[in-house]
Amino acid sequence: MAVIQATDVRHVVPVSQARGGWPALRLRRLLGNRVPRIILLSWMVLEPPPPFMAVFEMLEDPARWRQGLDNLLGGWLAGASEEVAGWTRRETGSYGFDVWSRAARAVTADYGQYGSPLRAAMELDHQPDLLHPYSQPRTAAFLAGQQDFSAANPWFSARQLDGVTHFPALEIPDATAAEIDRFLG
Repeated sequence: MAVIQATDVRHVVPVSQARGGWPALRLRRLLGNRVPRIILLSWMVLEPPPPFMAVFEMLEDPARWRQGLDNLLGGWLAGASEEVAGWTRRETGSYGFDVWSRAARAVTADYGQYGSPLRAAMELDHQPDLLHPYSQPRTAAFLAGQQDFSAANPWFSARQLDGVTHFPALEIPDATAAEIDRFLG
C-alpha cells in the first residue's frame, strides 16, 4: 500500500490466487476507482460447501492439521503433472502448523463475515470488473452459480479453464495469461 501511495500509479489491477482475493477486495475498498479491475484466480467465490470449510477447521487443530493439509492438497492437485504437484507440495510443506492455522483462521473469518467473496464484492461502494479464471471445481453447479450471478451482475465474469488443478497459472500458464489479457483488453 505504501508503494502505491508513494508513487504516481493511477491504476492497480491485482491478480490474486485463491484467498488472495480478500486482500484484493480490501485494496479496492481502500483505493476505490484506482482499482478498476481484479483477477481472482481459482477461488471459492460462491458460498463454500461444508466439506470445504471442514478442511479449514482441521487446519486449525494441532492434532489434525497435517491430515487437513493432505486433504486440501489431494483435492487441489488431483490429476496434476509431477512438476506442478511436486513444486506445490515442496512449497506448502515448508510451512508448519503456525502458518497453516493462521491462514485457516483468516479464511474462516472472511467467509464468516461475508458469506462469500461475491457478497463481499456486492458490499463495495462501486464494484470493479472481476474476472474469475479457474479450473476447479469442475462441477456444473459451480459454473452455473457463477453464470447466474454474472447475468445479474455484469461486472463479474467467470472462465472455466481446461486445467485439472487449483493452480492454472502453474499448470496452464499460457491459457491463464490469455484469459487475463482478454479481460484487460
